[in-house]
Amino acid sequence: MPIQTLVEGEDLVVFRVDGGVTAEQAVDAIRYHYARIPTKFCVWDLIEASLSEISHDSFQMIISAVAEFADARGPGARTALVVDGEMNAILAKALAAQVQADKLSIETRVFRDRQTARDWLRNQSDTLH
Repeated sequence: MPIQTLVEGEDLVVFRVDGGVTAEQAVDAIRYHYARIPTKFCVWDLIEASLSEISHDSFQMIISAVAEFADARGPGARTALVVDGEMNAILAKALAAQVQADKLSIETRVFRDRQTARDWLRNQSDTLH
């Protein structure tokens, strides 16, 4: 499976993706992790990934899996999508926009740098308006 799940501390999970990934694989990783450990903060490290197999139509499958565990993650939950490359950035931004459009209680942003993403996760004063 191209998704490696790394739990860091009590409130952070990193999903590291290498190579091509499908919506089904992302959903499986989300459900497997959050059914056991509903961490408040999440990083999807997509720098080594290819999102080309995930169509815009399959975003709703991922959004539904995220929604299943939104309440369990608690107030102030955040997800950072870390990407490289223009196509991955476009797809990640579309996914983040869909999370916001569905009014899920999980703030989601796209980053090009792992450390900037981690800093944002911890800085609760930096919220969307």
